[in-house]
Amino acid sequence: MFVPFLDPQKRQLKKLQSIVEETNKLEEKIRRLNDDQLKEEVLRLKGEAQKILPSSKNLKLTREKGKPWTTLSEGKRFIESLDDIIAYSAALVREATLRVSPKHRLRDVQIMCSAALAKGKLAEFFTGEGKTFAALVPLMVYSLFGRGAHLVTVNEYLAKRDAEWAGRIFDKLGLTVGCVTHEGAFKFVPLEELKNYKEADIVERASKTNWDLLNTMIGDFLVEISKKDAYRCDITYGTNSEFGFDYLRDNMALNLEDINQRELFYCIVDEADSILIDESRTPLIISGPADEDIALYEKFAQVVARLNESDVEIDEKEHSVTLKEECVDKVEKWLGVKNIWEDYQLSHHLDNALKARFLYKRDDQYIVQDGKVLIVDEFTGRVLPGRRWSEGLHQAIEAKEHVEIKQRSKTYATITYQNFFRLYYVLAGMTGTALTEAEEFSKIYNLDVVVIPTYKPVIRKDFTDVVYKTQDAKFRAVVNEIKERHEKGQPILVGTTSVEKSEKLSQLLSREGIKHEVLNAKNHMKEAQIVAKAGEYGSVTISTNMAGRGTDIRLGEGLIEDLSYSNIFYALKKMGVIGGMRNQNAFKSVVIHTYTDFEYNKVKEAAESVLNYIKEGKVSELMNTKRRLDPIRSLKNRKDIAESIILQFDPSKRTVIFSHLNGTKLFNLIKPQGDLLNTDANLGLHVIGTERHEARRIDNQLRGRSGRQGDPGSSRFYVSLDDDLMRIFGGEIINSFFNRLGVADDIPIEAKIIASQIEAAQKRVEGYNFDIRKHLVEYDDVMNEHREVFYAKRMGVLEMFDHDIKKVQKYGVKEDEDLDADIKEGVFLLRDLTIKKIKDELSRIVDIHQHDGRVRDADILQILQAFNEIVLSDTLEEVVSTRYKIPFQKWKNRILKIENADSLKEKLFGVIDEVYDFKESLLGSEIMRQIEKWAWLTVMDQHWTDHLDFMQDLRSAIGLRGYGQREPLAEYKNEAFDLFAQMVSSIESNVVRRILKVNVTVKPSISEKRLTTTNQQEGREGVYKEVAQSVMEKENKRKEVKHVKSGKIGRNDPCPCGSGKKYKRCCYPKYG
Repeated sequence: MFVPFLDPQKRQLKKLQSIVEETNKLEEKIRRLNDDQLKEEVLRLKGEAQKILPSSKNLKLTREKGKPWTTLSEGKRFIESLDDIIAYSAALVREATLRVSPKHRLRDVQIMCSAALAKGKLAEFFTGEGKTFAALVPLMVYSLFGRGAHLVTVNEYLAKRDAEWAGRIFDKLGLTVGCVTHEGAFKFVPLEELKNYKEADIVERASKTNWDLLNTMIGDFLVEISKKDAYRCDITYGTNSEFGFDYLRDNMALNLEDINQRELFYCIVDEADSILIDESRTPLIISGPADEDIALYEKFAQVVARLNESDVEIDEKEHSVTLKEECVDKVEKWLGVKNIWEDYQLSHHLDNALKARFLYKRDDQYIVQDGKVLIVDEFTGRVLPGRRWSEGLHQAIEAKEHVEIKQRSKTYATITYQNFFRLYYVLAGMTGTALTEAEEFSKIYNLDVVVIPTYKPVIRKDFTDVVYKTQDAKFRAVVNEIKERHEKGQPILVGTTSVEKSEKLSQLLSREGIKHEVLNAKNHMKEAQIVAKAGEYGSVTISTNMAGRGTDIRLGEGLIEDLSYSNIFYALKKMGVIGGMRNQNAFKSVVIHTYTDFEYNKVKEAAESVLNYIKEGKVSELMNTKRRLDPIRSLKNRKDIAESIILQFDPSKRTVIFSHLNGTKLFNLIKPQGDLLNTDANLGLHVIGTERHEARRIDNQLRGRSGRQGDPGSSRFYVSLDDDLMRIFGGEIINSFFNRLGVADDIPIEAKIIASQIEAAQKRVEGYNFDIRKHLVEYDDVMNEHREVFYAKRMGVLEMFDHDIKKVQKYGVKEDEDLDADIKEGVFLLRDLTIKKIKDELSRIVDIHQHDGRVRDADILQILQAFNEIVLSDTLEEVVSTRYKIPFQKWKNRILKIENADSLKEKLFGVIDEVYDFKESLLGSEIMRQIEKWAWLTVMDQHWTDHLDFMQDLRSAIGLRGYGQREPLAEYKNEAFDLFAQMVSSIESNVVRRILKVNVTVKPSISEKRLTTTNQQEGREGVYKEVAQSVMEKENKRKEVKHVKSGKIGRNDPCPCGSGKKYKRCCYPKYG
């Protein structure tokens, strides 16, 4: 009686069920509201939502150790307080959905899934149960907080389709929907506004849209907008890569207005196990070309091509290839080097060339298309456009395939999916397969898995795996099963693990004359059309893992009834009644096995209908029965044949049995030689897996294409001892079992003990991969902390600049305002920060040279020499003469007489203030602010790029510390901390030494007035480029003052030196 209280799944489902019940109570109340009242209720909910937001304003933008809030308890309280809002939102969404599409009423299980997602859970929701609908409620809930709600899909087609369809529903509730893809950003626009954006014919076509069918969405209601506007919609759909790259781009922006994303508040990840586990280690990289000699790739590819597998040691489990000792001399001779291990670059090239030659196989891990090497995702089978392997591996494969070798890139910004999605305040996910990886979701993402019950029981028949010794025998068996089931008209989906194997199977089917479609990375453009027909009568579809995820294969209309009749015809054909079979080809009896009561009743009904038709010519009144009986039209009213056939039913075994009656005319004519034929009658999609994947989830995803929403279906996996999984991770026991039994290559073994061994091998691989990912995330967390700190500092620079430029715009453009006066501290934030860092650097320099608080003449000379690295001597002389009104040498002598270190600091600090004010009086406040921003951002970005390279090198080499009995992770953390501290220090030091050396060459076309921000982006960027072009120009290259022969120069007149500035702000201090 205590099981429900002890089982966490049942406890969670009980809580979710209470939200469903509350939603159902509200249904009648919400139904009475008109469209305007629905929107008013949403506005009221927005007000309620704001009241339950945590009061703390210091919320972190990270999920540090899985905790999205300032404190874990605060986050829990927030989630727990959402129940009432979830229930009310679900009632509103259900009603809005019914008004858009009356066929789609949100089911209780979908609302249960919605509630789980709104509570930050990972919902395992079976294929075909309606995850698209379930996502609507939590997206609305979090849109109420005004901070955006994101939904991540696996491809751009789904992102645009779902955004368009959901947009119509959310429009009923007064919410906006955006979509971000690689090709652009879009927003849903209702029909009444569409005429303002699109042509009349498109508006006319859009008006006829059938909202009951999701797959008919073609983008008519989506209009192109900026990405910033898309992210500012209440709800935003998009792909994982686009969200991630936009995050990186935003953190490389030069202005706040260039930043597109808002805070990362709430996110639902569709196909969460694929993105958060399978692709979790995939880095998103923004890069540029690096300097290197690409000829080396070709040279090493030619050398490695001369090697055989006997020359190397291949470890597929560790994914490594090494030269055997006896082959090293041979390779060094071919390369013309004495010791290849002395040069890191050469050894690295060799390592990549060996991997490209022996580990990476064409039409498996990659394909070659249009002269390009394109990566194929091992989990989805899809091409990854624009994705390249790093560290020169991609170039090595290009050299191997003799295609154009693209320049290796230098990383500017990078983040893994794992680290990106942990940035969200609240993260949720949904998928058809998650429970097997529940531990990893919990430990890495702090996500609890909730298994949502199905709307109807799953009646799919999953057959035991069939194991063969060799791949050739396995593929022959696969073809035979396809041939048999295809003869009955059953739709078949065949899953393969690579492009190469899908094409091999296609060739075998073509030899048998079986018409089929192939869906793989080479023709992924036809995915939608192929998948749409995959559930139709007689279809055969061969696919890589593409069809195993993100697709919904519906059974063709009337398919179940068609298959019921075709199974009867198949039995009569095997008995010789149809098709004129004779002697050894015919059987005396055929037993049709069914596996569910539903299928049994359908086949029984069809069998009775067929015999009645043969006996009396009667046709059932059921729709399409006459069409289905066309294959036996010649047997109509053949009472003699009907009486020669015995039809029996066994409800306990769910079998339908056809038998010849001995001694009849028909029996003597056919002379059947076979005694009994057993055959299966599966009235739905049959899935065949040609190989077990390393992860059980991938196999379950493929199986899940069949048996959706209570439909009949079946599945079977074929395995051979040559398969990668069995060969690398678990084939020894099964292989010895085969050898002891003396099993021939073409004899299958179908036993539960074999299946359990295969599952055990998969569990070992899953555990092995989880340990790797868990270990790697500990290293990643270090880099993640660096990224967060650096990006926060960089964002701080942009925010300070934005504050400062607004001050300039507000106060710095008055015609008669005299800005020659000192600028007080606190007016310009970035200026204050820069001056502080200059003084900190000077303080450090003085501290290095002081002895017990005192400095000597020699020390001061060295200090002044360092001071000249910050301020050019010409500038310093000019400031001293104009501001202090004394000769420079006299000032220098006074400095040399100072003995107290603190007094020296104070004196130099004063000079820095004067130099900075002098510089700003010459350039003007706005240009000085631009220079400050440029100096900080260029130095920060350059050092961050170098830091990424250093960290990658450190990561590659730190494992060697283990040989010295040191823990690599601890060593990595210590080294990384020092590297980051050095980077921060170097950034500040470089900015300090650069900022006061910048000079600006002003174009003659620029007015004597300082540029104001009214020029917006174009004007700012123009000044910005000029600042960049004139960096490091010395002050002594300023133009000589031109003497004016007549007329007195007014303080507000243009300076005759040609600088474009007012005389009082340019040369007046020196010559006035």
